[in-house]
Amino acid sequence: MSQEAKAGPSPANIRIGANIRSRRKDLRISQETLGQALNVSFQQVQKYENGTNRVSGESLNIIAKLLHCTILDLVRGCHDAEAEAEGAEAQAAEAPIILRTWIDSARAVEHRRPRLLDKLAALPTEALSKLEGIADVILNATQPEAA
Repeated sequence: MSQEAKAGPSPANIRIGANIRSRRKDLRISQETLGQALNVSFQQVQKYENGTNRVSGESLNIIAKLLHCTILDLVRGCHDAEAEAEGAEAQAAEAPIILRTWIDSARAVEHRRPRLLDKLAALPTEALSKLEGIADVILNATQPEAA
């Protein structure tokens, strides 16, 4: 029996599931529609969203495209969730193993971005938050204004 089966869903899986659920609901996409895109049942989507089942890197890529966001948007906060669960002994600058696994999977799918993903994976959570703010400023500056 796996450690997750004994201990329940990992904090990272729960956080990723919550991020998927939140984004899906914001876009008013049903679990069934998301499941069809992934070739899984809506029950499987529920398990992803509850953190019961881990989402593969390939599935994260499909979900990100359907939800018009990045994989990093979906895994955002995983490190914080792991650190909270581990308490004071958690090292804030070290990415959890599960996040590294997803980033490795994302590398296989996103062929043009491996160097960027390596660098992002090495950043502490505070730096990622600042980088997100910078990306928002750049995106807002490059988006054509609505008429």
